[in-house]
Amino acid sequence: MLNILLSVMDKGQRLRSGIASQLPAPTIFASAIALPDDGTQRALCDRFVLKVESDVVHEEHFEDLARAIVKEHGKI
Repeated sequence: MLNILLSVMDKGQRLRSGIASQLPAPTIFASAIALPDDGTQRALCDRFVLKVESDVVHEEHFEDLARAIVKEHGKI
């Protein structure tokens, strides 16, 4: 999973059955229970411009959280 996300974030493409397809510029949200502490997984974490620590966000409130972050920090 990490390799797929890194490929999307770095190259804007995905690999399926050995064939690369270009993807539109994505907006990627990710979550983790804990931040990685080894170098391999930290590479993924380092690519996110904005990092927010929060309590559990229930599905019905996720969009509100994302809008509040954009409002507070401007366009991402």
